[in-house]
Amino acid sequence: MPIKIKIGDAAKPPPQATIALKVSETLDGNILISDHEKMNIVIMPQDGRIATYPKAYAGDGIYEYQRDLMDSLFEGGVVGPDSIQGGLKFGVLEGYYNIENTKVDPLQVALLEIEKFIKKTDMDEVKAEEYDKNIEDRFTDPAPDETTELGKIKPEEDEPYRQSQGPLGNYSFVGYGYLY
Repeated sequence: MPIKIKIGDAAKPPPQATIALKVSETLDGNILISDHEKMNIVIMPQDGRIATYPKAYAGDGIYEYQRDLMDSLFEGGVVGPDSIQGGLKFGVLEGYYNIENTKVDPLQVALLEIEKFIKKTDMDEVKAEEYDKNIEDRFTDPAPDETTELGKIKPEEDEPYRQSQGPLGNYSFVGYGYLY
């Protein structure tokens, strides 16, 4: 009876998803993700913990980004709602995930959800920056459908009802240093 042995040709299944993040490993085995503009994200695989640290000089509104990340991780099934809490240092928000899951690799799921969140917030930031950049142009050079010809609408000060109200409008009692 002959024995048949196959070497190689084992068909590997294609990856279900790929991610692109700026990831570095710290000396104690933690994973540091620095893609986000306002915060650093640290995954501690040995503890099953994900923590967010504000970046220096990132400005206001960092807590909202941290909270949104934790909400996104909760909705993605990575962290439990009762595990999200403030960290040991001021400004740190952290959540715990189950490291004993045998069906999927929890670290890979966490990385995938974090990448989804970063892509979404990056697009929001791009839209906000574009809006801020173009808002002045809307006032100084508006679109033709948002303007009228000069003189077509009389200024409010030239209307008869406005002239009868006086400089203070409908407020007529002024006394004792107070304007009512």
